[in-house]
Amino acid sequence: MPPKVATYIGASAGLPSSIFTRFKLAAVSNAQPLHRAGGWPVVLFSTGYGVERQLYTGLVQDLASHGYVVAAIDHPHDANIVAFPDGHAVRIGKVGQSGNAIAKALTVRIADARYVLDTLVRLNRGTPRTAFSGQFDLAHIGMFGHSLGGAAAAATMLVDHRIRGGVDMDGFLFGKVATAGLKRPFMLFAGDPGFRRQPNLAAFWSHLTGPRCAVDFAGAAHFAFTDLVFLVPQLAGTEKATVQTQLQPLVGTMSPTAAYGAERAHLLAFFDHVLKRKRAGTSAGTKSYPGVRAIGR
Repeated sequence: MPPKVATYIGASAGLPSSIFTRFKLAAVSNAQPLHRAGGWPVVLFSTGYGVERQLYTGLVQDLASHGYVVAAIDHPHDANIVAFPDGHAVRIGKVGQSGNAIAKALTVRIADARYVLDTLVRLNRGTPRTAFSGQFDLAHIGMFGHSLGGAAAAATMLVDHRIRGGVDMDGFLFGKVATAGLKRPFMLFAGDPGFRRQPNLAAFWSHLTGPRCAVDFAGAAHFAFTDLVFLVPQLAGTEKATVQTQLQPLVGTMSPTAAYGAERAHLLAFFDHVLKRKRAGTSAGTKSYPGVRAIGR
């Protein structure tokens, strides 16, 4: 996590920034890509509004470990803070939380996602040749996101048919896709009170004419679909007061092991089925997790 991002996230949560230096990831920076004939299927990821991509590392890392190239997108002026490679950082503006700003952010996110895909196409061609030449299977692309990122996944799918399937993790759907729906595979994650009792998600569900699946997470609050659901219990040992008053309400009461495990398993099951043509029901995504209920067609 870039130092400026760590400082900002720590301060906003009432935690010391140094706490983020204690985390160890099962990942290697700038690793040489493993070659695969035909390349690796690609999945784009879009964050929640005002949330940094680093707070989804566990979900992204897990999917990558199963044979996907996952491109997690920073959205400058939309995320609370984005640190660039040269060290400078961009923060969200004072008007960044208005409804109009969020609607504009969706439009920008669609453009961001399509720009990333176009860039991956150029990298894959390898002119000039780079470490990424031929690494991407761009005939098999998916996208998922949390909150506004989930809405962006659906909205981008509507206008860009390169994306074969998408997942919305507890995101309110709006824009044209909310009523037009989708013909390609799509999955919904929903916290309390479940997707059928959330009018927006239930209406969108009715407009999905392709393969569809919804997964309810009982006891899960909105930020249970970030790494916070797993980190909050670990932080409670050293930052008990802050966790109880500020962080616990964000993730809810669901077992973090069940929530985190089910999220990763269902994401893998969905993309394995849509992008790798694995038969539905053969993945760990069908395993039973307490408080998790899946509905599909």
